[in-house]
Amino acid sequence: MAFVRERQIYTSTRKGEEMKEVEIYLMTEGKMKYYGSHRSRKRVALTCPKQANLNDKRSRVYFDRLANTNFGIGDFHESLTYTDKHLPIDIAEGEANMNRYIARIRPIYEKAGIPFRYIWLTSYYTDSDDIPVRMHHHILLPGGVDRDLLEDMWRAKSPKRGKLGEKLGAVNCDRIQPDGNGISALCAYLARQPKEGRMRRWHASIGLKKPTVTEPDDDRYDLRDLKKMVEDNADRPDVAFWEKNYPGWTLQDDREYAYTVANSEISGASLRVKLRKLTERELASRYDERIKRRKKQLVKRLVKNLRRLSRQKYKMRR
Repeated sequence: MAFVRERQIYTSTRKGEEMKEVEIYLMTEGKMKYYGSHRSRKRVALTCPKQANLNDKRSRVYFDRLANTNFGIGDFHESLTYTDKHLPIDIAEGEANMNRYIARIRPIYEKAGIPFRYIWLTSYYTDSDDIPVRMHHHILLPGGVDRDLLEDMWRAKSPKRGKLGEKLGAVNCDRIQPDGNGISALCAYLARQPKEGRMRRWHASIGLKKPTVTEPDDDRYDLRDLKKMVEDNADRPDVAFWEKNYPGWTLQDDREYAYTVANSEISGASLRVKLRKLTERELASRYDERIKRRKKQLVKRLVKNLRRLSRQKYKMRR
């Protein structure tokens, strides 16, 4: 027995940045045995994949969701590099430098009264080829503190206790500027960075908000609906369809990140759609457009009725 399952994952719930993903996929008896039935509508936290290896597709998707859930407008993205003198000889040394850096900047946030959270990763290979590049790191941090102070903490270990060592390299701290896709473009860039076997590729602080997922709905769509959605949205997603089925939401602005169609002989067809909540201005604009369309329809109907009455009067006079 096969049926279609729909699942909604809420990735960002901050005012003005509300986003969610909708997954629609084919379920078989084999998948049911593996995943279970789970027909409740209760929201639960999405679990992290066992491997935080960004070469793994599931881990990349979860990385994007976790980053969008916890970071947005006003937060920071830092790129940390090395000089020739301080370039690490292996991944372990580079990650040790990052652990020291996090220990140094944590008090800055505690002093400012800002909850400290982070996601960081090490870049060592390009994603397209196995050509080594200079090791560097990326980290997502909360905003609200002095960026110059954060950049100054990127230093080597000092032989003197309580002192800072030499600068390890250049640091570039930018404010995150989400677009209609949240920070998915930034996440896609970061996810393309690491490629180092099966080592743990990205690290996250304890206590991050997890994306919340509504338990699957197995009654909303059937096999015919899934087939039609895949065919109608294969080349270009039908924005009107998704706005009708999910009122108050629309596709994210960049279709590259907003819509994914997969059709496998083993697992069957599946869709993953990224939606953002319409702003009050957009809702008002759509409401005004509906009112205008309704007025035009009423005027056309009135004109049609008047013409019909006019023809009837003309026939009666004859």
